[in-house]
Amino acid sequence: ARASALYVLDRPGAAQSVIVAGCPAAAKRETDEASVQVMNAILGGAFTSRINMNLREDKHWSYGARTSLLDMAGERAFLCSTSVQADKTAAALRELKQEMHGLQAERPPTAAEVGKVVTDLTLRLGGQWETLGAVGDVMQQMVRLGLSENYFRGYAEALRNVTVPDVRAAATRIARAECLVWLVVGDRARLMPELEALGWGPVTVLDADGREPEKKGPIRE
Repeated sequence: ARASALYVLDRPGAAQSVIVAGCPAAAKRETDEASVQVMNAILGGAFTSRINMNLREDKHWSYGARTSLLDMAGERAFLCSTSVQADKTAAALRELKQEMHGLQAERPPTAAEVGKVVTDLTLRLGGQWETLGAVGDVMQQMVRLGLSENYFRGYAEALRNVTVPDVRAAATRIARAECLVWLVVGDRARLMPELEALGWGPVTVLDADGREPEKKGPIRE
């Protein structure tokens, strides 16, 4: 697995820092996708998710934090993103990583969390087929991802069958904090000391084109 990495894109004087993290995640599988979606909603895919409640509602460092999965044919991307006040950047990074680890270990999902998310996701299913365009989008997704024609027929039941151990296993498989590549867009001069103090390894500075200054070359069109 790829080791975690931390990059900074300099925005001098920025009052906030934008944080984006991502890593490759396992491909969508019909056998356990319901548990993956429940896990994501608990961690960062819903307003009441753990990372949003932590950074927005509890600490008031951010207007919102979220996680998501970009569906692709084959391996996909797991993403985490937020914007925080500049002086809380390193602390927010630490909290995000702790929330991911917590879901897998010391703070596993509770039955109440799983039950609430399952209800929310199940009630939302009907809206996917409200219009002809929506039906077309779902069918296109099924073809693109190689899903069986009966995939959504049993999806509501699959959601209702998700257990706490299922969600914990999904977190271990998908939300791999140790493999995330982190990008912080903010005031480099202000942020570097506290980012280096995290002890996450070297902090690589990028220019506006996303390249390391010492490795500049022609921009590919």
